[in-house]
Amino acid sequence: MHKVLRRFLYAAAIAAVITAASAAGLTQGVLDGFQRRASDALFPSAPTDNRVIVVAIDRKTINLLGQVSPRRADQATIGRQLTAAGAAVVV
Repeated sequence: MHKVLRRFLYAAAIAAVITAASAAGLTQGVLDGFQRRASDALFPSAPTDNRVIVVAIDRKTINLLGQVSPRRADQATIGRQLTAAGAAVVV
């Protein structure tokens, strides 16, 4: 009985160490490359469409604006500029 209990405790300890190391690696970004490759392998992307373009606001612009979301007037200006550039849909 002691032998079975000892094996179980060893297995539980090893599982706990592996889980803790994995969690630490994921939170610190150590496993980012592996995580991206695994994600790409498990969930391959669909074919891309050259007609679709995603426009986003980066951190530098947010810092320049001093806020996360541009004012409505700025959003309207951006929408008009995208439409003038040929965008069929602006969301």
